[in-house]
Amino acid sequence: SRMLVKFVGNKVDSKADDSEDQMLRSLLTWNCWPPYIRHYWCYDSSTSEGKKSSKLGEEAQMVLQLAISVLEALLVRLKNAKITVKHLRIAREHEEQLLKLCEAMDASNSESKKGQKAKMPASASHRKSCQDALQTLWREVEEFNHKKKRLNSLFSLCTSEDISESMKTTKHNK
Repeated sequence: SRMLVKFVGNKVDSKADDSEDQMLRSLLTWNCWPPYIRHYWCYDSSTSEGKKSSKLGEEAQMVLQLAISVLEALLVRLKNAKITVKHLRIAREHEEQLLKLCEAMDASNSESKKGQKAKMPASASHRKSCQDALQTLWREVEEFNHKKKRLNSLFSLCTSEDISESMKTTKHNK
């Protein structure tokens, strides 16, 4: 509990404008997050949200809840293809950690549902669907960048002085 608060508290300022980005970077770079999520977070199907773990102090519970909400928001945006290129790039750079976090959430969900018939929430993500969405969106970004580069090359050709001069001489010759 203290380790979670001490590590994340040093990295994430909840009052900062970019606290979500800070938490996302923490989630995707700190290898202790998947075990923390697996062990301390469990989904409560009756309230459609995470239950607080009595094993964690209040401050650690708040940090864990912030982490889960940031992760779930990322997964929803990824699934709905409404993720920013900035966040997509961060997720792509740390894809393996993101997939471990998905597995931890799935494991935590299945542990909390033993004996229950409730379905997982829509924001929960399986490793495969997260991986597929990430790869598909990244491929689209790469295609866009390739087309942008080709268009920029075409525009630079069209605006080069040589072409401008040849266009002027062609007009004068007519």
